[in-house]
Amino acid sequence: MGDVWLVGTHPSWEASSGADPLVIEIEGTRYPGASMRDFFDGKFEAWQDWATDDDDAGGFVLPLSPDGLHKANISGEWRVKQALSNGLLTL
Repeated sequence: MGDVWLVGTHPSWEASSGADPLVIEIEGTRYPGASMRDFFDGKFEAWQDWATDDDDAGGFVLPLSPDGLHKANISGEWRVKQALSNGLLTL
């Protein structure tokens, strides 16, 4: 298995940025110089620290794809606040 990146736009798609494209990043082809193993190990270690301190941490979730906010091109606290205030995002 490699990475899958089915994100796209088209002039006739009115709201393509709000679509839910299929994105699975296991091999890290967007970051050829980075170690995906190190990335996943770091995420797992962070979860272990969290689970040690919080009984409600739940199971480990391997982050294989961006969340819905990133797929809608909303990243960072300022953008999330802006999307909430404009009614583009609800929690």
